[in-house]
Formats: sequence, C-alpha cells, structure tokens
Amino acid sequence: MMTPANAPLPTPDAVEAGIAAGDMVLLDVRELDEVAQSGMARGALHVPLMSLPMRADPQSADHLPDIDPDKTVVIYCAVGGRAAQAGAYLNGLGFDKVINYGGLSDWVRAGGAVD
Repeated sequence: MMTPANAPLPTPDAVEAGIAAGDMVLLDVRELDEVAQSGMARGALHVPLMSLPMRADPQSADHLPDIDPDKTVVIYCAVGGRAAQAGAYLNGLGFDKVINYGGLSDWVRAGGAVD
C-alpha cells in the first residue's frame, strides 16, 4: 500500500540509514537525461519508469534483487506523478511498503544529498 498523502515522509537521513541496513531501497524513476542534468539522490537506484516492470518483478529474468517486496521502497521522480505510477505498479506486484517521496526537489528541500 502506498503511504497516505498526509503521512509524514521519512527524513533523507532515515532513508539513507534504511538503505545501509538493507531495509529500504530508494528508486529514481526519471529518464536518463533527467538524471544526467540534475544528479540523483544519494544512495538511489536508477530504474526509469518504463523499465520498472522488468526490473521489479521477481519473476523477470531482468529483476534487480535490491527491489525486494520485503523492503520499504521509497520512490521519487521529477515532481511525483511517475513515482505514484511506479508505486501503484509495485503495489500490484505485492509490495506493501511503498512511499512516494515526490520529486527530487522534495528530497533536496528535506535536506537530502544529491550526487
């Protein structure tokens, strides 16, 4: 289930700690040219939205093991729309801990680092 819109977002420090502990994954679902222009949130895994079906589905030969239904998946894009689409897709695959962080600017406003 996606985190409700009014629920507080985890801090970037909490996300980075969750990644380090192996409990979270941070997904950037923007296109490659967007990432090249602005960088990515520190610790993020780049999986463009159009690639997510083959990269997130554990049954796919192209599945990325870091995208695990047992982890909390924090997703962002440029503004939040594609992150919402990605979250809905992951919910359909049985991921029940999905957070739409919104856009990269939301991450930065919250104090998150960009590499």
